[in-house]
Amino acid sequence: MVELDVPEEIWEWLYSVVDGVGHHVGTESKGPWLLCYEGWSDLCVALVWDPARSDEENEEAAYDHACENSSAVIDEWIEEHEVQFDLAESRHEPTGLYGVTWALFRRKGINP
Repeated sequence: MVELDVPEEIWEWLYSVVDGVGHHVGTESKGPWLLCYEGWSDLCVALVWDPARSDEENEEAAYDHACENSSAVIDEWIEEHEVQFDLAESRHEPTGLYGVTWALFRRKGINP
């Protein structure tokens, strides 16, 4: 990951998008910045659901599954965009049903 300074206005834009993601997958752009996101839903975590566990245990297992698999999703985005963009930051946020995984990229060759 290249060390990139992310302006405050981009952080504000990013979190306004991430906070509204829900269970959607998509991309948004703002100038040279590209945001990829995936909101984890029941369908994404169905494999870890166990009827022998309590709802609370299943919810925890589902959230953990989303967190653990976020890096694979981010790696796919990096591979998909690495020719034109540098990765600035990526995370899994505890918002939505089982969280939202996101990655922020900046177009290569753009100076702050």
